[in-house]
Amino acid sequence: MSGILRGLLGLVVIAVLAWAISMDRTKVKWKSSIILLVIMFALAFVSLKTTVGITVLNAVSQFFTWLINQAAEGITFVFGDKSFASGSFFFAVLMPMVFISALIGILQYTRILPYAAKGIGWAINKITGMGEVESFMGIFTALLGQPNSYMAIKDKMEMLAPRQMFLISLFGMTCVSASTMGAYMQIVDGKYVVVAVLLNLFGTLLMGSFMAPYDADEFVVPLTVESEEVEKEGFFTVLGNYINDGFQLVLIISATVLGFVGLIALLNNTFSSIIGISFTEILGYIFSPLAFIMGVPWGDAVSAGSVMATKLLSNEFVALSEFTKMMGSLSERTIAIMSTYVISFANLGTVGMIIGGLKGISQKQSKVIASDTLRLIGGSLLVSMLSGTIVGFFI
Repeated sequence: MSGILRGLLGLVVIAVLAWAISMDRTKVKWKSSIILLVIMFALAFVSLKTTVGITVLNAVSQFFTWLINQAAEGITFVFGDKSFASGSFFFAVLMPMVFISALIGILQYTRILPYAAKGIGWAINKITGMGEVESFMGIFTALLGQPNSYMAIKDKMEMLAPRQMFLISLFGMTCVSASTMGAYMQIVDGKYVVVAVLLNLFGTLLMGSFMAPYDADEFVVPLTVESEEVEKEGFFTVLGNYINDGFQLVLIISATVLGFVGLIALLNNTFSSIIGISFTEILGYIFSPLAFIMGVPWGDAVSAGSVMATKLLSNEFVALSEFTKMMGSLSERTIAIMSTYVISFANLGTVGMIIGGLKGISQKQSKVIASDTLRLIGGSLLVSMLSGTIVGFFI
């Protein structure tokens, strides 16, 4: 079966699965879904197959590489000349996130970030009709990540309907923050990171049209980007908070990767010694059909499936660590699809972070999401599959 036919099959299967777990199968917004799918294909085509798109992606990738090099000055000053140059995961991949988080804090304090998100969100709202708050939150989450992005609408949180809340939480699962993009680009080709960010944004809106359909005019929530807390806090307070948040994120990711990589190694060695097959290989066989319908060649499906399972059970960094070990044996098509697929926060741990973050803002909405976690996990998995499948059409 050709790659294009399998890609089409993948789109059909993803649509059927999304429809099957929809909150209301009779109200799926087919028109919005088709518009969003066309936008996703157009973005992938322009990004991967046109001179302009390739040039822009290279420029973005080079810009993040330049930012990483600036961060290296601070890293070497604190940890020594050989720390960043060692190429270790902690120093070369994670620590630059502290510097990028500081830049995001400056953009947030000067209101450049929220107003840019509001402007782009307004345009997406006009094109797709998905709602102003929802479109804004998609952009804002892609810039700040969750749960930080929820603070932008904390005074509106109680006004949101359950289906709006589901879509906003789905953004938290699928849209990676700008502070982590540079880290991903240290591991996989930067163009796939940028493409994944773009496709995941519109893919989440598309999945919302299937899984949580509603009329945006029915739940109109006024959007403002003014923040009393930012007005009360001084520049250096805000900057310090973002730097601290960035460092805390580095420590959390480090602990998670350390623990899960060790556990996976333990499980792999235990299973291999007892039954002659590793734990990740077993998971690879379970997830291999999903990898195959995304367009991954059957010879790579088990390896790709193990990456998918690892990401779901741990996080994208643990999955990337496994992915890089097998890249040399994978086809270019598989590398492209999986490099796109793995760039999201879609994993079990993120659901807990979302619920925990919401508890501090709205107990009511926290309970709403807690009661729908399986659908949220399923939706985020399908968004990642959709992005990977679309990229497969152009490789």
